[in-house]
Amino acid sequence: MLMQNDEVFKDPKSQIEDFSFNKTVVKVFDNMVTRSVPYYLEMQRMISELGKDFCNTWISGL
Repeated sequence: MLMQNDEVFKDPKSQIEDFSFNKTVVKVFDNMVTRSVPYYLEMQRMISELGKDFCNTWISGL
């Protein structure tokens, strides 16, 4: 899945609104968080790897 570029706040607004986690933000969330949280993608990869290891260990113990 390709990340959409975050351009939510690209255009100037005449009135500043409170941040809202709406459909517009959801579409670009991965791009937003990847640029904002160091090692976000690496953490996702590591969590997936740990989950896989845990499941394999749990299943082999049945």
